[in-house]
Amino acid sequence: MSKKACRRRDRGGFTLVELIVVLAILAILATLLIPTMTGYIDKANEEKIVAETRMAVMAAQTVVSENYARDPENWGNVELTPGSPPDFQKDENFLGEIQTLSETPGDIQSVIVTEGKVTALSYTNGDVTCDYQSGIEDDEGNEGEDSEDSEEGYTVTRN
Repeated sequence: MSKKACRRRDRGGFTLVELIVVLAILAILATLLIPTMTGYIDKANEEKIVAETRMAVMAAQTVVSENYARDPENWGNVELTPGSPPDFQKDENFLGEIQTLSETPGDIQSVIVTEGKVTALSYTNGDVTCDYQSGIEDDEGNEGEDSEDSEEGYTVTRN
């Protein structure tokens, strides 16, 4: 063999065909992984808004409990919505108080109180809305609290 042919072989490196094959494999892997990753992102965002809604429900129950202890007649059955406060609220802004206490970035749309307990709450953050409904019965027909890791009672919708 000539010295010129040996030098070409010793140079190392990849041929154009090898590079194209590697790029094709990477492209195939990317097309398989991108939809999977998008699914994980959507699920994480859904879990995030459910967590924010839980914080809003706990804050609402705190505000309702404080006020129910002071005035059970007016706080027995109440619907709090922006722009249409119940007569007894006068200048009070209970939704604002709940919003501040919950420390959530979204907006609380409505809170429904039945017998001094928060039974429904609607929370919106951006284009996603999460609605909380309590009163879900278990297999024995007992009405119970939602477990910490349960998603029951929370419905997420995209606007």
